[in-house]
Amino acid sequence: MKRILTFLIVAGIIAAAPSDLQAHWPRGTFAGGILEASVIIDTTHTEAFLVRKNADGGDIFTVDTQNENVAIGGQLLIDDGTAGAPGLAFESDPTKGFYSASGSIIGSVGGSGRFRILIDYLDLFKADGPRLRRLTPTNVVPTLNPLGNATALGLGAANALSLSLIADGVEGIRIAGAATPGEVSSVFGGNVVETITDATSAGDATLTKAGENFDVTCSAGDAVLIYGGSTAGDYGLYVIVTVTSPTVLTLDRVLVGGDVDVDFDVIADGVVIENSTDPLITRLRVPGNLYVGDDVLSVNTSTGTIGIGVTPHATRKLSVNGLIRLSQNSDAFTWGSAAATLRGDGGSGNGLYFRGAGNGTMLLEVIQNVQSVLSTGNFDFLNLSQRINQTGTAGYRGIFLNVTETGTGSGAKLLMDLQVDTNSKFTVSNTGETTIDGYTKLGSDAPVIKMKKLTGTSPAVGASATIAHGLNQSKIVGVQALVSNDTGNRIPPNFTSVASHEFDFFIDATNVYIYCIAGNSSSINGNAVVVLITYEE
Repeated sequence: MKRILTFLIVAGIIAAAPSDLQAHWPRGTFAGGILEASVIIDTTHTEAFLVRKNADGGDIFTVDTQNENVAIGGQLLIDDGTAGAPGLAFESDPTKGFYSASGSIIGSVGGSGRFRILIDYLDLFKADGPRLRRLTPTNVVPTLNPLGNATALGLGAANALSLSLIADGVEGIRIAGAATPGEVSSVFGGNVVETITDATSAGDATLTKAGENFDVTCSAGDAVLIYGGSTAGDYGLYVIVTVTSPTVLTLDRVLVGGDVDVDFDVIADGVVIENSTDPLITRLRVPGNLYVGDDVLSVNTSTGTIGIGVTPHATRKLSVNGLIRLSQNSDAFTWGSAAATLRGDGGSGNGLYFRGAGNGTMLLEVIQNVQSVLSTGNFDFLNLSQRINQTGTAGYRGIFLNVTETGTGSGAKLLMDLQVDTNSKFTVSNTGETTIDGYTKLGSDAPVIKMKKLTGTSPAVGASATIAHGLNQSKIVGVQALVSNDTGNRIPPNFTSVASHEFDFFIDATNVYIYCIAGNSSSINGNAVVVLITYEE
């Protein structure tokens, strides 16, 4: 009998004894789970057995044979124990049981702590193991933590019908019960999403997220409803499969199973917004101004002006702060009813062309700091081609340039200046003066010529004077010489109409020779000589 009572107390089990028992145990201590006292059973009592500790006659252990109860008066104190030898253990396997350590009760199995009970939570006695906390759960306060020390991560409850998945103290996903079936908040704690699968079906369309194991099969008319209010449809949009071949996804405010009330269509050839009947046209309307990024692109919807890197100008349709670059593709930009285009030339070197159709045709190529790498053919730096088809009194100007001068400085005033290597080759001044620094060809049969002016002094009467010309004599095709008389008049060679005015000239490989005729040149000797030479390339 002593052995049986000892087993019941050590195991911590309160159970029915073989007979009706009631006991009061004297306050004391245990060693290794074995009572440090003798248990003496008084068999003379008809109702109960009284067992007294030898050294203490005040505390008693009473076994009631009528009510099947065992009572212990005072505390039952046992050794704290360890993981390998729990203070409260089972006789069949003393490594199983409970022991006390560091303010917690630890359950031990196989000689190792497996779970523990603390003041505020219960966990699995493992570093960062899951914990069940003694808290009131909300949708931002989890009571079950998969990582014990991460108290803001785990499962909570928004209400009695919803389960909340919480990360960093924010509700990330909510799974609702029967009252609101299928409702799940967005991954980042956003609006509620409800999937509708019972819409009218007109065929199947499979939506696949490339590169991931994410396949969703929908039928035409099936939809996903996105809304952000307490009532289904608040601020809502349906994503509907409206056509199956090719697949068309429609973003609509009304679930109609078709595109009769389409607000936003995503199709194979483009995007349609706001009931556009042309699937290749995109329309976007916003109630206020539109901004992209950190005001990098802004649109004033009331004035229809656009600003790139700058606030849109009040009246100018496009305001840009910085450079504009158009891709080097044919017909990169088109405007106007005549299909005028701005395009990059892919063949002759990064040029820009402005062109149009009909009588408005113009081709303008502007090249700056571009090196021609052609081995054959011509490279046109500037090509203006205008087609004229007029009648009546109409006229045209191939090139028209007008400069209105309200005041000019002391520098050069040129309407045109054509240069090579920063050297002017052809200029037209504001007074109409034209300068050509090079050879000139006047007509298909004419030579390519230049002209050179020489000056000198005429010799004495009957003598000769020379002026070096510095040219290849064989290239000289014409020479004119004039000598001033004593009154400043220019006299041509062999002039005999007035006495004393006669001279002659000729050229050799080096010089132009001037001769004052003896006896008939006293009015022109010692005066200025002007020679104009025409020579070919």
